[in-house]
Amino acid sequence: MKPTSILERVIAASAERLAQTLHVPAADVPAFKQTVERELYGQWATRFSGESVRVRLYVAKESAVQRALRKNRILQALRAGDAPRSIAKRENVSPSWVLRLAKTIKGTP
Repeated sequence: MKPTSILERVIAASAERLAQTLHVPAADVPAFKQTVERELYGQWATRFSGESVRVRLYVAKESAVQRALRKNRILQALRAGDAPRSIAKRENVSPSWVLRLAKTIKGTP
């Protein structure tokens, strides 16, 4: 059995999410999803018919909450006097990003 493509999975998930967001009655969900999927596939086919399309996606490896927590840890470490390079290594970020954050706290106690 051939695995579904990324595009097929994204379209199916989008149709499911739209049904939830728009509060489609449970009895109408299958028909709604089928219509959304058909339309989205149709749009791709119309725009890229016969072409080989390269899709480049960026998906964050961590949530906004995780990024905020990391930023707060870095700021606390900077305030505690830790070296920017050791903070960067510990938090798996670039030293330049730590130095940029350090500039935001200059002049604060």
